[in-house]
Amino acid sequence: MELTLHIGLKKTATSTLQSTLYRERQRLAAAGLLLPQTPEVHHRLARRLRAATEGARRDVAGVLQPILDEIAATRPERVLLSSEHFVSLPAPAVEELHRLLRRALPEARIRVLAYVREPIAFATSMAQQALKNGLLRLSEAYAEPWRFPIADWLGNHVRVFGRAEVVVRHFDPESMVGGTILGDVLAAVGLPGALDGVKVPRLNPSLSLEGVQVADALCGLRPGAVRRAKGKGRYRRPLGAIKGSRFVLPAEVQERVVRDSAADMAWLKAEFGLDLVPLRVTVGPEPGLTEAEALARAQAIVAAVEG
Repeated sequence: MELTLHIGLKKTATSTLQSTLYRERQRLAAAGLLLPQTPEVHHRLARRLRAATEGARRDVAGVLQPILDEIAATRPERVLLSSEHFVSLPAPAVEELHRLLRRALPEARIRVLAYVREPIAFATSMAQQALKNGLLRLSEAYAEPWRFPIADWLGNHVRVFGRAEVVVRHFDPESMVGGTILGDVLAAVGLPGALDGVKVPRLNPSLSLEGVQVADALCGLRPGAVRRAKGKGRYRRPLGAIKGSRFVLPAEVQERVVRDSAADMAWLKAEFGLDLVPLRVTVGPEPGLTEAEALARAQAIVAAVEG
């Protein structure tokens, strides 16, 4: 049996991938690929591992056991676990995951699969995600646009699972099998073309520049930490409906990304032969919303959500 641990990164269509794979899990099972439990269980396992190694009292085995039980009951040729929360686990958590899997599945080959993006596009998407969730103001994202120690994150998995068992792919249509994350992941686990023709929904779309302005104002009114009572998605969803021009990082912020990501990009090239050349984007005209207009739209979202 071969178990593939798909670890992200974030903003590489992970939600779209997980949703589609789970929807088609019966068809994949017939082809010999098991996706045990649900995507949320995979996320929960990663979160429990992090919490447990940070000193919190969390039952990691209790989350992992139903996954192992399903593997034992079905005895598949291939197993896929997928969560973008795995990639940034600290070294002790990666070691604990390896220990638990190796003890429970001593005969299995365990592989790690990750996807990486060109740094400016990645930083842009991550800034949007943080804004959507109320975790950062735009000024904070601009001040520190590269918060992603990719070499450290992936290095933990290389050290624990072994370089030969870690595959890192470029998240780019021209580089991926079939031009999609779905086709590429299925090819990586040994089932190329298994879901050819399946319609893949686009989840978690990018925000317009005006949407980013409103998200920034909304973060000032309702930071992510206070959104839980009404549900984070209810604040986030209206932002995607705001039409406007493309959101682009300012030129000086793009240069900061290039500088700050240089060591990670060099590591990816040396370790995996991936040459992710930063693609600078021309900054467009000023956004169409004034500060007052963005605030008014954010206030309207708060009123709609909170009644």
